Amino acid sequence: MNEPRTPARHSEIFRLDGVADPFPDYADLRQRAPVHRLVQPDGVETWFVCRYEEARAALTDPRLAHHLSHARPALESAGIELTEERIEFGAAHLLHSDPPDHTRLRGVVKRAFTPAAIERLRPRVQQITDDLLDGIAGRAGADLVEALAHPLPVLVICELLGVPVADRDRFRVWAEAALTPSYIENRPMTRAAGDAALREYLTELVERTRRDATVDDASFDDRPDVLRTLITARDEHGLLAEREVVAMLYLLLVAGFESTTNFLGNTILRLLLERVSLDRLRDDPALLHAAVEESLRLDGPVQRSTLRTAVQDLTIGGVAVPEGSIVSIGLASANRDRTRFADADAFHPDRSDQAHLAFGHGRHFCLGAPLARLEGEIVLSSLLRRYTTIRLAVRPEELKWRRTFLRGLTALPVVFPAD
Repeated sequence: MNEPRTPARHSEIFRLDGVADPFPDYADLRQRAPVHRLVQPDGVETWFVCRYEEARAALTDPRLAHHLSHARPALESAGIELTEERIEFGAAHLLHSDPPDHTRLRGVVKRAFTPAAIERLRPRVQQITDDLLDGIAGRAGADLVEALAHPLPVLVICELLGVPVADRDRFRVWAEAALTPSYIENRPMTRAAGDAALREYLTELVERTRRDATVDDASFDDRPDVLRTLITARDEHGLLAEREVVAMLYLLLVAGFESTTNFLGNTILRLLLERVSLDRLRDDPALLHAAVEESLRLDGPVQRSTLRTAVQDLTIGGVAVPEGSIVSIGLASANRDRTRFADADAFHPDRSDQAHLAFGHGRHFCLGAPLARLEGEIVLSSLLRRYTTIRLAVRPEELKWRRTFLRGLTALPVVFPAD
């Protein structure tokens, strides 16, 4: 059994947030060991799982708990306060809950996100995409993050959750702040402030929705399914606590647009850099599904999992991980593991091996995966149909990346040269 020496590469892997190409660093870690004891810039010691086999197993290991109460000793030893209120709110949604609560919470909303349910959204998602592309029609160029990759998932999730579209600019700022690590400097808003503002907004939204329905003597028939489902589950069936209604909305809103925005931007960029693949997709649209999966594997927005805590001593990849240790699973690293994927750093739009970990694995597999896939396929097919020529307006090294837990572009300027 291997016992890592002193913490390796102090904080460097976490400094990769906002870096265009973190993958050589991941490859170096994978080459040296499957698990590394690292120290984050905020002083938190983390066991980072970087190889595919170990990552996939860790994602389903019941000895790695999600509930934040287990992480409290490790965080407090690094000087980070974890309040009871934060622990309780985290446990009220899917990311930081364990069975049986996780099973109950997921059961309330999963029917709204089945592949069949999401497929029924295809005409509406196509219409929104067409409208957004109409908005830049005739231009010589555009920022495809601002014009397409951001507004599309925002508009879709707003309709699903009953969030007024007019409020989208506000919660975009809040969500980005809530997703930015506390150790990132020069942030326009603190993580705590963004988190609090978003939660206050969603609490008011739930109250307003209830009030309007009562006044109108309505039964939520004209409301989006997810919001109706959550409120009905709370008020009529007692399946959720009030805190859980707000927490689930919080998670679905943030995950529903921020990660998808980054995924769409990353995917478009990948194809702009891979002209041969772009032409293949234009000639053979049947490859779209596989190309989306390959983009998720190669350039997925989620670099690492939410933290887990070892609730007993365990061994991961021959490395002893003591009880109470915080474990982070490197999804982006695992997806480029050459022992699992042939030619792992290359983009193959027809790759048949689609067992990537971009959406996680096991009971915490991303609930919104079918929606992200649908939006990805529609965006690519619509761009290919409208533009026979599209190119980056800047050199790739000039592009800027967000400094959040998610890997994504701040902007994607392109030009549409005349044919």
